[in-house]
Order: sequence, then structure tokens, then C-alpha cells
Amino acid sequence: MAGCASTGSNSPATAPHPLQICNDKPVQFYLGHNTAPSTLEMIRQKSGSYMLRVLREGQPATMDYNQERLNVITNEAGKITALRCG
Repeated sequence: MAGCASTGSNSPATAPHPLQICNDKPVQFYLGHNTAPSTLEMIRQKSGSYMLRVLREGQPATMDYNQERLNVITNEAGKITALRCG
């Protein structure tokens, strides 16, 4: 059989996660902080988001809106300049 879908035992199963909607208001305190992995994880948790994406100022990014994603915008020095959901 030909096709793109696979239902065999070789495909990894991923369990759905509960919806985790981003709220960027509680994490605005982190503006000016470095993007150390421990800081990013703390920001992700406090924002309630499921995932985060780190972008440099002016870096092209997909424009799709994801209510579970926090965008962490940094400058060339690696300091956080903006925190936005989406």
C-alpha cells in the first residue's frame, strides 16, 4: 500500500497535552535579563506557556499565532528586550 500516513508500530506515539495558554503579563519582570536556560525555563513556567521561542530583534519568524507559545526577543548582547505570546 502506498501513502503518507503510517499507523504501524514504528511511528512514535505522542500523547496530547492539556492546553497551556500563554500569559506574558507575569513575566515582564524578566526584561533585561540574560537568556540562560534556567531563566528561560522559569519564564516559560511562569507564563503558563507550553513552549517558547527565542528570537533576535529583527529576526524573521513565522507569523502563525500559537496561543501556547511565548516569544522571547533578545538583543545582540543576549538580553531580553520583549516577551510576547504568540
